[in-house]
Amino acid sequence: MFTSMLIEAYDPFYDSFVKSHPNGHLLQSYHWGSLKESFGWKPIRLMIFKDNIAVGAITLLKRRWFNENCLFYAPRGPVLDFHDDSVWNFLLEKVRQLAFQENAGFLKIDPVINSTNKTLLTKLNKYGFIAINPKSPEQWIQHSMSFRIDLHTKKNLKNFWNHRLITFGLDFSSAVSDEFPKTFYSLMLEHAKTLKMRIRAYEYFNQLWKEFPKSDRQVFLVTRQGQLLAGALVFAYGKTLYCLYACSLQDEQRLNAEMSLHKFILDWATQNQFDYYELVDTLHSMKKKPDEFAWLFSNNEPFFYLGEFDLVFNQKMYRLFRILFPIYRWSQN
Repeated sequence: MFTSMLIEAYDPFYDSFVKSHPNGHLLQSYHWGSLKESFGWKPIRLMIFKDNIAVGAITLLKRRWFNENCLFYAPRGPVLDFHDDSVWNFLLEKVRQLAFQENAGFLKIDPVINSTNKTLLTKLNKYGFIAINPKSPEQWIQHSMSFRIDLHTKKNLKNFWNHRLITFGLDFSSAVSDEFPKTFYSLMLEHAKTLKMRIRAYEYFNQLWKEFPKSDRQVFLVTRQGQLLAGALVFAYGKTLYCLYACSLQDEQRLNAEMSLHKFILDWATQNQFDYYELVDTLHSMKKKPDEFAWLFSNNEPFFYLGEFDLVFNQKMYRLFRILFPIYRWSQN
């Protein structure tokens, strides 16, 4: 027998389930939903039980779109056994009920499924999901590409450790102090200026830092002779270490600062018994130094998620969203 429960206040059981599930992800965590709540999204957290045993979870981020309409977005969700049709059916029925109550026009998901899994692609189509064209990034909310490194894959690690990064006297450090986000953000500003791109305001990074427990967050920095060269904002969730943001100054002296930083973080993650290291925000780094990135992560191909899928409840609202969202994305670049 299936039952469901809305998580109205912080419940460690919710995070415990998501952390331990093979399809769990930081972006489905309770704290991530709380972060987004500070910036215009309303998190709706739902758990599914079968015979009183948790079998599924989803954090729906609700966003008012126009008039009284809204959309639901489940970043890297839902969290469940994607092969279990009975759980899928029950969860989607509950989401439809919530969509009716909240006047949501559609549900957008980007689940933790590898792009090579064509069986689950067929299953999502069967459930009525519309695949967003991977060649149309203006329609994405989340990038589908990341680097996800299995720290227990000896073949990959052996190749990685065999590389000899020339560090030129680089100094590495990590910290959890509340002062370090300011240091990291100053580096982000320089990085953004070089690439001529926009970044979020400091308030976002500060709130992100405060939202997660001190034991689950780190800032890693690289300096040389007192000069800050590169940094990374990293969060632990379950057995995965997530690098949400990484940046560096222009590397005119070929110091390999950002590459060396990831090497240092990989060492740290291995020593602290993590299973995976996932680089979420890799797009600009790869554009800037694609050859070095490929060299650094030899035998670790980019991990492509299956992508974004929309389940439509209101056709009129959905068509309007598809027209206006690319314009909104363009205005933010």
